[in-house]
Amino acid sequence: MKQFLVVLFIPFVFNPVPGLFAQQSFTLKEVLELALKNSPALAIAETHTDSAYYQYLQNQSSILPDIELGIGPYHLLNDAESQSQDLSASISLNQVLPTAGSLAFQIENTMTMDEGGNCIQNPSLNLSISQPLFVNGKIIDSQLFHGAGKTAEISHTIAKIEQQAEKNRIILQVIINYYSILFKNREIALLEKRCNLLSKELDYENLLRLQGNGSISTILEIELNISLIEKDIIEQRFLLRQEKQNLSRILDMEGDREDLVFSEEIPAISPEEIVEEVVLLRLMEEHNPEIQKKKLSLEQTQIQAALEGRNYSSQLLLSCSIQHEHPENYQGSESISGSFSDLFSAGSTYSLNGSIGLTIPVFTGRQRRYQERIDRNREFIAQQNLESSLADETSSMEMLFLRYESLNEELEIHEKYVTINQLRIQEAERMQNTGSITPLEAEKIRLELKKHQNNLWHTKAEIFISVCTILSRTGMDLERNIFNYFQFFR
Repeated sequence: MKQFLVVLFIPFVFNPVPGLFAQQSFTLKEVLELALKNSPALAIAETHTDSAYYQYLQNQSSILPDIELGIGPYHLLNDAESQSQDLSASISLNQVLPTAGSLAFQIENTMTMDEGGNCIQNPSLNLSISQPLFVNGKIIDSQLFHGAGKTAEISHTIAKIEQQAEKNRIILQVIINYYSILFKNREIALLEKRCNLLSKELDYENLLRLQGNGSISTILEIELNISLIEKDIIEQRFLLRQEKQNLSRILDMEGDREDLVFSEEIPAISPEEIVEEVVLLRLMEEHNPEIQKKKLSLEQTQIQAALEGRNYSSQLLLSCSIQHEHPENYQGSESISGSFSDLFSAGSTYSLNGSIGLTIPVFTGRQRRYQERIDRNREFIAQQNLESSLADETSSMEMLFLRYESLNEELEIHEKYVTINQLRIQEAERMQNTGSITPLEAEKIRLELKKHQNNLWHTKAEIFISVCTILSRTGMDLERNIFNYFQFFR
């Protein structure tokens, strides 16, 4: 069974590299904070999330009741073409139903002043319900009640996932640039030491040649090696400058910032807790950003299909109205307040009218079939995208595990090389004291140790980057957890 290493929380330690007072030294934590603060890409992602959230709130407001109040005079012309002024007041409510239907309710009262100055009230109540019955051959369900709001909620969730993924991408890119810069600095320092050592060896060969014991071919070979190393130093410095420029752009700094200096923090991994690969694969399936986006897109496609199918659904219509009727020979009241009691006076009656209707879209059958085919195709594409993403991410995660295991084996090899060369240095120091080897040969052994120490340092950094990449694939927030999973030391 493959296993993956997760480490225990150890506090973060800061150890700046001594340098010139004019140079600004950054720890990894400071670089990450600066990148997340200044990144334009992350600012855009945050804006998208904010917009999606307010779009969600806007859609949620559509399920709240819509209440309207109205009041105002209007005029009627009687048979004698004389004009009387009336007053109308109404309140109406429109509400989306949990069954994806709609309800409209209205109360209206019209008050008329007759020729005798009496107030006549005419109240009425109207209620109507519209309910779709079938969508795509299925009985309507309550999910359409929150359909528009649900799609907006999914869009907001996708925006949050993309924002987190962008944040993790920036963090990983900064970590890669950070350790690449540090490694190139170490490589340049090692090349310079090799160049100095070859210069001493060249001086020694020139001295032997003056004494008649030197070899021209050996001198030329050393000079060629020095030239090659100097060429490598120039190339490494050029690459180093590019890395600093890339990091400066991520940090949104002005200029090339060749004065950037970083503390040589090496992530230390301690086997305190072991998590099986299958556990992280399950976490990846549940929380991987790309897989989550595909799942949500599939759900969004299904809801959108139901919403669009409602346009071609049969509609059940229910309506009723209640009208007040005054008794015969009614003369009205002399005041508006008195007219309210007339609504319940003897002889007053109320009439109830109701109707039931069914609308069946007859000439939209072809459009409905086309729409259903389009919806099935969209759902099929979304499902295939989900399965493809799951397969790709699983394969990618397995490759990352293989890379992680390979790096751990490489780490053991470099540790053995370091141990061997440390023992060789101890032997060389004893032999140098006895005159068995020259100081130049002893310095070559120390340089070989330095090379393996650099390789060991680089492998540790690669393991750290590999672990961060794996954790990001499980949806982990690297910003919150990165310094809780590793300790850093020089």
